Amino acid sequence: MFTNTSVTIYALTDSGYKRIFVSEAFWDETERANTVKSGMTVTDSVSLFIPYSVAGELELTRGKDFICKGNVKFEFDNSSEQSQAKSMKEFRALYGAPHTVTSFDKKLFGSEDMWHYEISLK
Repeated sequence: MFTNTSVTIYALTDSGYKRIFVSEAFWDETERANTVKSGMTVTDSVSLFIPYSVAGELELTRGKDFICKGNVKFEFDNSSEQSQAKSMKEFRALYGAPHTVTSFDKKLFGSEDMWHYEISLK
């Protein structure tokens, strides 16, 4: 599989956000704008492909987990809900709004060399 970047996944677990670095992935960003009666809306999206051979077993939750392009070294303070909210505010100030997972599909069929994850982000 062709790869063009690394990514950092922030997966929400029972104990808070867990940082997962993935060294190889294919990131395809699309910028769109839709015109509707109430005005223009931006519907930017990202299609992300991660080889199974790089990430191993991966579980993501739509609407809660988010992914950043590159190796983001930010660690969340998961000691309390307040500290987690403060960490999220700090994260947004440093890196902007993250890309939230909108779909997560495992493509674990065929030859193992072809196994991968397809992830849509918004």
